[in-house]
Amino acid sequence: MQRVGDCCYVVGGRGTTHKPVSEEHFVACYNTKQSQWLPIREIKGQPPPAVSSIRGAALEDRIILFGGADLKKERFNRLWTLHISRRTQLRWSCTDDPPSDTDRPCERAAHSVSLVGDHLYVISGYGSVRHYASDAWRLSLKAPRVAAIDCQQGGAEAAEGSQWMKAKRRRTDPTKGAANGHAAFVESAVDISAAVPKVPAVQIKPAPVACQAQGACRAAAVSALPVCGSSLEEERLRHENEELRRALDHERNLLKGMVDNTELMKQRMAAEAAQRRLQSELQELRQATDLEMHALRRQHQIAEDRLQREVLARQAAEQELVHSKRAQESADEAAQKARLYSSELAQKAEEARNESLLHMQSKEAADQELQRFQKEIAVMQRTCEHLQKELHGSEMKRKEAESMAEKLQSQLFQARDSADKERTELVERAAKAEAALTDARAELEHLKQNLKSLQTQLAERQAELHQSKEHLDAAGKENGTLKSCADTEVSEVRSSNVVPMIAKLKKEKIMPIKKDALEVVSNLLSGARVSVCQGKACSKRGSAQLMEELSMHAEEGVEVMPCKCLDKCKAGPNLEVTVGAEKRIVAVNAPAQKVLVSMP
Repeated sequence: MQRVGDCCYVVGGRGTTHKPVSEEHFVACYNTKQSQWLPIREIKGQPPPAVSSIRGAALEDRIILFGGADLKKERFNRLWTLHISRRTQLRWSCTDDPPSDTDRPCERAAHSVSLVGDHLYVISGYGSVRHYASDAWRLSLKAPRVAAIDCQQGGAEAAEGSQWMKAKRRRTDPTKGAANGHAAFVESAVDISAAVPKVPAVQIKPAPVACQAQGACRAAAVSALPVCGSSLEEERLRHENEELRRALDHERNLLKGMVDNTELMKQRMAAEAAQRRLQSELQELRQATDLEMHALRRQHQIAEDRLQREVLARQAAEQELVHSKRAQESADEAAQKARLYSSELAQKAEEARNESLLHMQSKEAADQELQRFQKEIAVMQRTCEHLQKELHGSEMKRKEAESMAEKLQSQLFQARDSADKERTELVERAAKAEAALTDARAELEHLKQNLKSLQTQLAERQAELHQSKEHLDAAGKENGTLKSCADTEVSEVRSSNVVPMIAKLKKEKIMPIKKDALEVVSNLLSGARVSVCQGKACSKRGSAQLMEELSMHAEEGVEVMPCKCLDKCKAGPNLEVTVGAEKRIVAVNAPAQKVLVSMP
């Protein structure tokens, strides 16, 4: 695309069929002020062939184009000029005519063309011998001659103030960078100070040139930012004791929050189970919806086929009715002709009779003629009778066809009503299925969010617990006293989660239940199970009464049930408390300092 004045011109290219555009679409014009494409009515002169990957540059009121490839992948090395006097007056001309092929670039496409001063530069491109060219050519537009510049050898030729300079960086092979219509990297610097006066020479490294680029060089500067760092060793040593105290406090809080972690694990497992259940239900709902939609489509197709058959039957009945009407009309015409013919015959017979009366001499001839006429009249009468029978039959067929058409019409109306009802039902069922699917998806998304939040909380709790354990292990040797205190507090916290024991044995066979034991059982979480030993020793010490009291004071979701002998009934009655996968056996009537706790 080249710009001349307020218009941008697009020359050549490929269309949607990956073929070069035709001659009428070879040049397109876009007005930048009006922001619209303008039609081009006529272009004078001989235009270039239909090519793509052609490159050019704009100079004043003309566009100079070079190279290109046609549909047969043939490349060109001709130079065309598009003269633009006004928007509606364009003219083509071929400006170069060198004496031999050695003074011009080889055929190429997808190259780079740039205009610097009065010189046109052609760089690289894909040649006609299936290789990427690495040369560069300069053409003086004042005096049309071509000068070649050898880029591979690193040499430079001075011509009218322009000069190629060797770059400080190592020169790379330009053929490795050009592919798919892109020009190669040119690892060299260009000094254009002589071509453009009063501008200091600038050495730049050009970026890769795209298919429609004009070979302009761009530079990029990257500034280095200093990286600095500092050590935190002194601060860590200064606050070591404070961090250890904080770690111990945090460990206490984490041990106290173990129940919360268990609750989070339960919620996570429940959320995962609900997610799996919803996913299976969603899959089943999708399958059922697909099957139902398939069945509904099948029913709809059957109804449409039946309706189509009824329409065809109605059309056949209408055609048969039309044929019967035509037969009736033909029969009426035949009967009319027969009546006319019989009247003519009767008239002739009357005339013959009159002639016989007038001509008594020719009586015999008249009698014969009369007999012949009578025979003809009898034949015509039989013909009329036959036509009347056919007319009656056609009338009967017409009535039958009309009745059949009425029946078919009524059936068609009924089929239409049933089809409308079925279609309405199908639409309603589909809408209900879609709404159910949407609700299931929303519920699944909500459960996913809850599961993610639970997983995040569980990961945070586990990370904090792990960190606190690491701090405790590191500070264990230096802070033995603190660790013993922490172990004492941990044991106190753990013992607070176990069912407390009832104090002392008494002499009575049925012992009363202590208040603190009931409080502990009532504080158990939902889902816990308390088993009361029913052995002989425990039964004597009041296991039945203990079971009744525990059932009355237990929270909702805590199951209190009898069990077999727990084999530790010396200080009974005994209880077995189960929370999740953890089991604990407790002797209720034992002293507080002799609590029996066994873990599997």
